[in-house]
Amino acid sequence: MGGIAGIIHFRGEPPSRDHAVAMSAAVAHRGPDDSGTWAEGPAVLVQRRMALTHAGRRQPIAATPYTLVLDGRVYELGALRESLRREGVTPKTSGDADAVLAGWSLWGSDTIRHLEGDFALGVWDRRDRVLHLVRDPVGVKPLYYAHRDGRFAFASDLRALLLLPWVSREPAYEELAEYLSFRYTHAPRTLLRDVAQLPAGCLARVDASGVRIHRWHLPRYADPGAPQVDEDDARERLELALGRSVDRRLVADHHVGVLLSGGTASSAITSLAAERGDIRTYNVSFADEGPDEAAYAGRVATLTGATHRVIRVGREDFVGALDEVVDALGQPVTSPAAIPQYLLCRAAREDVRILLSGDGGDELLGGSRVARMPDELRLARLSLRLPRPAQGVLGAIGRRLGLPSSEKELVHYGLSQGVGGSNVFDVDARAAVLRDPAHVRPRMRITMLEPFYNEVHTDPINEALHAYFRGWLPEDSLLRSDRVSTAVGIEVRYPLLDTDIVSLVTGWPGRAKIKRRRGRWEPKWPLKQLLTARGVPSQIVWRPKRGLPSPLNRWLRGEGEAFLWERIESVCADPLGIFRGDAIREMARSHARGEAEHGPRLWTLIFFDLWYRRLVRR
Repeated sequence: MGGIAGIIHFRGEPPSRDHAVAMSAAVAHRGPDDSGTWAEGPAVLVQRRMALTHAGRRQPIAATPYTLVLDGRVYELGALRESLRREGVTPKTSGDADAVLAGWSLWGSDTIRHLEGDFALGVWDRRDRVLHLVRDPVGVKPLYYAHRDGRFAFASDLRALLLLPWVSREPAYEELAEYLSFRYTHAPRTLLRDVAQLPAGCLARVDASGVRIHRWHLPRYADPGAPQVDEDDARERLELALGRSVDRRLVADHHVGVLLSGGTASSAITSLAAERGDIRTYNVSFADEGPDEAAYAGRVATLTGATHRVIRVGREDFVGALDEVVDALGQPVTSPAAIPQYLLCRAAREDVRILLSGDGGDELLGGSRVARMPDELRLARLSLRLPRPAQGVLGAIGRRLGLPSSEKELVHYGLSQGVGGSNVFDVDARAAVLRDPAHVRPRMRITMLEPFYNEVHTDPINEALHAYFRGWLPEDSLLRSDRVSTAVGIEVRYPLLDTDIVSLVTGWPGRAKIKRRRGRWEPKWPLKQLLTARGVPSQIVWRPKRGLPSPLNRWLRGEGEAFLWERIESVCADPLGIFRGDAIREMARSHARGEAEHGPRLWTLIFFDLWYRRLVRR
């Protein structure tokens, strides 16, 4: 894995080598162990490598007419090399980059359909003067780009593009509403007008005429009304697929650990990984908070025989790491959870170079928000079946509750509720803090989520899960995990996001993933069945999950109030002229007094201000 970047000038003078060197330095934190540069004619490509295996060689690598740079990892190299062997092709080395380049020379862009892994790559065709950029199906590895007047540049880190004199640092003001609501923008949008992000599962073809983006991967979901799956069969198939996925991700020349939150997904991964050898597990908790998941994580580690370590984070640790994390992410922190994640990875780096994560479990098998939907859908369907007079009486109540008023609305129930990511600043809150009413965008949330709901044909629960899979997962969970881990020299791997598992689980109807047990809807049902069958005690498997206690609110009061006002005054100084300082100060006062809980909103503003001042403003 590592960092990649490149500059192509389709018109005019060749790219400056100095600019390429600067871009290489800007992605060096992603690959501190080796560097390479390739330049010919209108193109310069660079790569920085994090050496986690002895295979492979320095990139970029070339084989007429192609030159390739790769960030990430291909897990099924044996299968890929066997496919190449049958075609009479032998890659130059045993590394994944050489295998991908050999495939590209044989199959062109169809090579990506042979790849199982987490990757972002660029292939420059010197003969046809065409650049291809590819991002993995889920969006584990990042890839940003900019283009203007026949010039094109790409990089693993948004900041590398800002080193080019023709890339503007002007914010994309029209995206403020999206950021304030979701805490991120959905690819291809970013918060900078000249910078775009290649969406997950997409391929970009770039030539002198411009950029064309093609979606090469999209999960296929169960059709509406698909028959229920057999529970035992689902559990067995999931356990088999997850075991294979863990096996793929344990292959390494370094010790491998597991990020063990104590939740269902990470516990299942730990259980399977521990069967295959000694494993180390890591958990983060807040030192001055009440009970959290750390105790359950410890019990799972004990049951599986893992060597366990808990990293405790206090308020001073949290605040002290703010600037480092803002710098590591390169864009506004999508969630303050990035800070304890960074501190955990930094501590784990003392023992391991690779960590397995349970990310993807909520988006594939249901999290807390989607677990409420069966009751909501049942109530909505009941209201539509009532006699017309009763519908009229209950209509006003239903509208206040946001219930659908027709069968058509029921089909896209999650969309009508705006399900598909956090909603920190709702439309009224945005109107209160933004100076320009045009930036509020009242229907923005539906506009952002509607394409995700429309690109699948499935039941309402799977629709909502897909919205999280296409939005929250790559733009929040994976972004945080990738940036903070690479900043400290760790690679995180995601067994649940294996292509085979995604295909298996998206093929199940929503009601196979969320089921009622003892009066409560339980998400991730097949995973919980898997853990139960493996002997994990029911008080661990079936407990109501508390999650990591949030410091957002309490740490901005009392001893933290001085920090709050220091940061809020910086926000209100407002070098961009976009915020209403009086409304933000009143929000902070109300929170500090304990009259309201505005922690998430205040942190969102604080992180935006830090990002702009540290990384964007000249």
